[in-house]
Amino acid sequence: MKASLARHKMHIGSHIVTLGSIFLVLLFGAMASYALVNWKHKASRFLYLFFIAGMMLPIKIGSIRLLQLIKGMGLLNTLWGLFPVYTAMGLPIAVFVLTEFIRQIPAELTEAAVIDGAKRSKVFTIIILPLLRPALATVAIYNLIPFWCYILRCRRTLLGD
Repeated sequence: MKASLARHKMHIGSHIVTLGSIFLVLLFGAMASYALVNWKHKASRFLYLFFIAGMMLPIKIGSIRLLQLIKGMGLLNTLWGLFPVYTAMGLPIAVFVLTEFIRQIPAELTEAAVIDGAKRSKVFTIIILPLLRPALATVAIYNLIPFWCYILRCRRTLLGD
């Protein structure tokens, strides 16, 4: 009975961490992509390439440092310690997909909203986010499997091994 209850708690924790991390990846990825597309500065290209470089580097390279960081933040042995890890893992692909999708949205849509008096935040929430639904679904599905399957990282973070 105790083993079944513990397994049930682990499944609930996995659901919470997976869905919460996907939400954070979609939120921060959409905001970062919108900012990178609309920010006309040389640094925006550098930041975009910085995000893209995250796809080439496996998270295992920085596991020890990451574990020290989580311990320093007091998130070791908690589910909260997994959120920054999974969000950082999912952001590069989210920024890549969403940035390219936002670039395809006609500028006339956002310009018309600005002319009508909408602020940038309103343009993002009312116009851009509904148009991003297919890309957001793609990013969510793409990140769902890796987030769900990283059992070893969960044990290491939660148990402090």
